[in-house]
Amino acid sequence: MLVFSGKLIPKKDPLAVIDAVASLPRVGECTVRLLVVGDGPLRGVCEARVQETCADRVRFLGFTSQEDLAGVYTAGDALVLPSTRSETWGLVVNEALQFGMPCVVSDRVGCIDDLVSSGETGESFRHGSVDALRAAIVRLAGWLIGRREEVAERCRKVVSRYSLDAAAAGIVKAVVQERNA
Repeated sequence: MLVFSGKLIPKKDPLAVIDAVASLPRVGECTVRLLVVGDGPLRGVCEARVQETCADRVRFLGFTSQEDLAGVYTAGDALVLPSTRSETWGLVVNEALQFGMPCVVSDRVGCIDDLVSSGETGESFRHGSVDALRAAIVRLAGWLIGRREEVAERCRKVVSRYSLDAAAAGIVKAVVQERNA
């Protein structure tokens, strides 16, 4: 199951995920499903698109508290963040990786170079292209089959470099270096 977690606003491009899922073939023996977590001004448009194209494969969860997101990330297979405008980082990617979920992100997501490695922790695609998004999902599904635990461990390892402890240690190191300079 794919998870989209974020505000349902144009910048996040939730319609691209819906359109990609609607046109996805079966991957192996699996039908790709989507869980939409979040709310926003595009919710009605998104729900209408789902009813027209893939009602049997998409579920809307609505706004979900931080406490309840752990269950969502545990249940999902991969996160999708198809942003069309620049995301400074994309914290939702950190959250998903922490739970062992690989991520499919557009080239507008700031953390792409640091956290998303093709065939390892996720896939990337050119923003604004449903075809490119669909291809990235198919690629991820292809290499994820039979490697779920290995990929989950890799995701957790990569994101661990961006923990609060790692950030604090980096700040301390920078201060010490500055004092010694």
